[in-house]
Amino acid sequence: MNLELTRNTPIEKKPVAECSYGQRIRIAKLHESHEPYMDHIIQVCGWARTCRSLNKNVFVVELHDGSCADSVQVVIDSTMPNYADIITCKPGASFKMRGKLVASPSAGQVFDL
Repeated sequence: MNLELTRNTPIEKKPVAECSYGQRIRIAKLHESHEPYMDHIIQVCGWARTCRSLNKNVFVVELHDGSCADSVQVVIDSTMPNYADIITCKPGASFKMRGKLVASPSAGQVFDL
């Protein structure tokens, strides 16, 4: 018995709104076309997939908002006024992040916030 499944019509990609409530940029839009946002202050919202401390002065949150499977890496340094509260957060915590979108210095990703 051969149970090979084929799809006759391709799956259409749904359009993603650039901004949603509160002028936040959707992460899917950043991954579609990040160039217009580079070196600009933007706001993203979502949930933490991972939270990790690189050293005592830098904390990293991988944020996703459900608009796509990809995420954005948010780098937070210890000069933030609420840094002590942020470093206690765990995966699943919700965030509203505002910062400058910059080219990532590390391999494997194009940009960081």
